[in-house]
Amino acid sequence: MDAGSAILCAERFPAMDQPAGAQQADGEARARERQAREAYLEHRAKEPLEDFEECVRAHPALAEDLRRLHAAWSAWSSVLEAGGGSGDAPRTRLLESIRALHGEDVDPRVTLKGFDEGASSGPSSELLRKLQARIPATSRYRVLQELARGGMGAVLRVWDEDLRRTLAMKVVLARERAPTSDSKSEARVLGRFLEEAQVTGQLDHPGIVPVHELGLGSNGQVYFTMRLVRGEDLRAIYGRVLRGEDGWTTTRAVGVLLKACEAMSYAHDKGVVHRDLKPGNIMVGRYGEVYVMDWGLARVDGARDRHDLRIRTTSSDASVRTERREERDATPDSPLATMDGDIIGTPAYMPPEQARGELGLVCPRSDVYSLGALLYHLLAVDRVDMPYVPTGAKLTQTRVLYAVLEGPPPPLATLAPAAPAALVAIAEKAMQRDPARRYASMAALADDLRAYLEGRVVAAHESGAWAEAKTWVRRNKALAGALCALLVVGATFTLHSQSQRAALAQRAVELEAARVEATSQAAAARSAQGEAEARAADVLSLSAQQELDDLVAAAEELWPAHPRNIPALEDWLRRARLLVDGGADGATNAPRSGLAFHRAKLAELRARARVSRGSDGATTWIHPDATSQWWDRQLSGLVRGLEALSDPDKGLMGATVAAPFGWGVERRLEFARGIQLRSLQDAEVARAWAEATRAIRAAPAYAGLELSPQLGFVPLGPDPRSGLWEFALLQSGEAPRRAADGVLELDEGSAIVFVLVPGGRALVGAQGSDANAPHHDPRAQANEGPVREIELSPHLIAKHELTQAQWRRVAGSNPAYFREGAWDPSWNRNQAGWSARLPVEQASWREAVALLAKMDLQLPSEAQWERAARAGATTPWAHGAAPASMAGMANLADRHARAVGGGDWPGYDDELDDGWLATAPVGTFGPNAWGLHDMHGNVAEWCLDAYAPDAYARFSGTDPVQLGEGGLRVHRGGSFYSPSTYARLSDRGNAAIDTREGFLGLRPARRLDP
Repeated sequence: MDAGSAILCAERFPAMDQPAGAQQADGEARARERQAREAYLEHRAKEPLEDFEECVRAHPALAEDLRRLHAAWSAWSSVLEAGGGSGDAPRTRLLESIRALHGEDVDPRVTLKGFDEGASSGPSSELLRKLQARIPATSRYRVLQELARGGMGAVLRVWDEDLRRTLAMKVVLARERAPTSDSKSEARVLGRFLEEAQVTGQLDHPGIVPVHELGLGSNGQVYFTMRLVRGEDLRAIYGRVLRGEDGWTTTRAVGVLLKACEAMSYAHDKGVVHRDLKPGNIMVGRYGEVYVMDWGLARVDGARDRHDLRIRTTSSDASVRTERREERDATPDSPLATMDGDIIGTPAYMPPEQARGELGLVCPRSDVYSLGALLYHLLAVDRVDMPYVPTGAKLTQTRVLYAVLEGPPPPLATLAPAAPAALVAIAEKAMQRDPARRYASMAALADDLRAYLEGRVVAAHESGAWAEAKTWVRRNKALAGALCALLVVGATFTLHSQSQRAALAQRAVELEAARVEATSQAAAARSAQGEAEARAADVLSLSAQQELDDLVAAAEELWPAHPRNIPALEDWLRRARLLVDGGADGATNAPRSGLAFHRAKLAELRARARVSRGSDGATTWIHPDATSQWWDRQLSGLVRGLEALSDPDKGLMGATVAAPFGWGVERRLEFARGIQLRSLQDAEVARAWAEATRAIRAAPAYAGLELSPQLGFVPLGPDPRSGLWEFALLQSGEAPRRAADGVLELDEGSAIVFVLVPGGRALVGAQGSDANAPHHDPRAQANEGPVREIELSPHLIAKHELTQAQWRRVAGSNPAYFREGAWDPSWNRNQAGWSARLPVEQASWREAVALLAKMDLQLPSEAQWERAARAGATTPWAHGAAPASMAGMANLADRHARAVGGGDWPGYDDELDDGWLATAPVGTFGPNAWGLHDMHGNVAEWCLDAYAPDAYARFSGTDPVQLGEGGLRVHRGGSFYSPSTYARLSDRGNAAIDTREGFLGLRPARRLDP
């Protein structure tokens, strides 16, 4: 509820104050300017150059614009002929020329983190004011050959006549206009080209090729020059590793990947994600230089993403191609097209989130995955042509993409059993399907690669004193061998002295010396045995810590509490009990592992330490040496972890509910074992399901739907007003009962109630231009249309917004701003106190998705949400065409909010007065025609979809949803913080994926089990 939220609301109405006639005139002028630019560029491109007046005569309606463009071009050309000049005049003329030729919106205005513009003159946001003062004449560069060509530009090898050097020049491809081409798409291509130049030019690192100059050729072609890299890409290097050529080994190639990691770590610190790391984009120079190339698909943190990198898997080619022919003709590294026409390589190195089109999740950890895939390829280079593609296989790009979507590639343990275990561990950690389980940063990945090359412990493989010791032995084989030899000699000497003692028993002079020697040897043996036992205890402790970490991580995967997870839950508890309880020595019955054992070891260690107490009463144990201090930290952390794991009130092992894990594993197991009886097999519930399935099949609203009993739910019967059937989810609370009038009796312990929404076709969206057309809304915005007919499958959607009590029952915590202790009764006209039936809010989209997954639920799609909110209504609000229709039906920013102190909110509806300043308990206000409460107001509700302004134009097929585009997610319905304008049925709000606000909540949904 801050000013930023108000800005989000205000940004939805960018042109409200502009008269319709002015908007139309402005649009016509822009269209005429585009036509003039296209005509003039065609004129300039002709060889030989035709007379300019011929161009004017061919386009008489554009004469004025054409003469203006020609004047700007002539002014710029005169600067070229004069050889440049000094000061700002040449730059200004160049700026005017490019603006005139290519439009105002070609500058991406990229400024990376930490970039200091210094004392530049003029507006710093204008790209062309940052160019060099001297505009190079075209004769400076002589083209030698074309090196590469892509969908957007070509790379040329050119000779710089001034500095006598060979450079690489990247140019936008020549304009070959097709009948369907348009200047808008060309401007978009140019904007992406300039963005690549700016990004690469600001990445000042030895592992990134420097950009020398950005310029404009005499034919209007934009270019930039950069260092020409001579060498081989990583594909060629891997081939040399495979063949053992020129001294290339796996270890040497790992060094190349380390340098690439270091370059990418720098880029990530600057806020740049590459998004296309693959062997062809890693170059190795003749003298060991390593460059990360081709930043054309990079995304800059905080800048508008000019790329739509979702994969286009269907071809626009009208010819019919069978799968067999496609496989025969294609190769695994054949190009793959994106939705906006960029060409990228195979998806074999692409992180799953990018392959799925979830571009909002693409982040630095996505590049970490791609580096891990490069390492995977290296380790299995004799078995695969690339990840997912066995050597010699001919798979289409689409088949590889589907393989990435289905799961991880074959494990390296199978493909490359001889590969170094530490490198295998690095690759597996970097390539985790869940980004949160990968290396936290590219720098962390680089640290592990560096540790491997330097013979140190690799964090992804193993850690601790035992690992350090093994690694020390590998690094110091000679010294370790000498120590072992001394131990063997000592042992031999011990046995020999024992035999000599018997032989010399009768020699009195030597007897005492032998006794002393034997005593000494026995003491040494006991000391050695104690040392061995201590080292064994150390190994047990380190192993226990790793097992504890593994258990905690595994518990997050053991959701939902479903019968299919019973074996895994039982195995988890067996491992946890063994870890906590441990075993005992058969002779002495003393513990030799487990919590009691580790507590005893810690107490023994601290017996030799001194205690220091701080001013706050905290106790610190001070040990005489660094090794003991390190072991204190390890053992105390292990003991705390095991105590937390087994805590009877909030431990992860128990039948508990506590943050941060939510349900303990024992509670999940108990629920999973009993849910079939409670929701399906109990005699009373079975009769209810039989009645429900019969009634639903016969109900006209459901058109003969054959509903099978849904595990985890119990039927509550139909709503008396809507006639739609309702069900309770047992994992979320107790099934409520109906009063005599059929209305549900809800309390803080009530479960989530779901409404069974019929499948079928429906209209969504709104339009403000035609009062006689469907879904007319005078307030409709461009992002709310067009009005589309969609098809939805039957599904479940919650009758109410998720409450704070329901969230807490599953998560063990309550993220809400308006939680107990933070509620002021004066906010409500009736002085109502806090209630756990208030909707949960201040939960981010990511947190909401994670919490719902624990109950096998999800957020509704935008299409599902709007159809349920409309409940058949075609008006701007579910209850009518005017804001006054919301009286008694919604909690909005109204007269009461203004009077009580709503502050600088986005607006108020003074004709409404609901009596609540903040949130109200769910169900306080009336339902819509389908029995759903608070679809308008109370809290805005997250939807599953990524936000796209033109989402409705893209809807197609059954159950449409927009996934993975950008970092914004949709929320709908408005809130207590919003006036009725933002609570319209078609209004589409959006916020970043991790936004947490006091007006943002959620309403669960669920697919039907077959």
